Amino acid sequence: MANELFKSSWNPFDAFEMDLFGNLQNRRGFMKTDISDNDDKYVVSVELPGLEKKDIGIDFKNDTLTVSTVKHEIADHGHGDMIQSERSSESMARSFRFMGIDESNIKARYDNGVLKVELPKLDKPEIENSHKIEIE
Repeated sequence: MANELFKSSWNPFDAFEMDLFGNLQNRRGFMKTDISDNDDKYVVSVELPGLEKKDIGIDFKNDTLTVSTVKHEIADHGHGDMIQSERSSESMARSFRFMGIDESNIKARYDNGVLKVELPKLDKPEIENSHKIEIE
């Protein structure tokens, strides 16, 4: 039943992109994520080294958990009058689908570069029943 309640937001174009360009996302440290299914909750752990709490966004909407980041860097290499200044901005996002979640009790904490999100399960999850429809 647990596997029915969690669905990854897999995109078929990701495999094509990896074949064509290699796994560029993992080379940059792209949100390495572990998801565990404890009896009463799911725990999502996301590695986000080098970020501050203010750089991380978490949203749960329509059974989908989205973790996003925006990191702005400014490097000033001058003394007095600016000789060189560099700015960069990098953003990333990942989404995962969970069904049967008690949305009002989701908790998150960020410590030592790891974001942990706890998604408590409802006592009686509402699972959509599907049935095969015959074509006439």
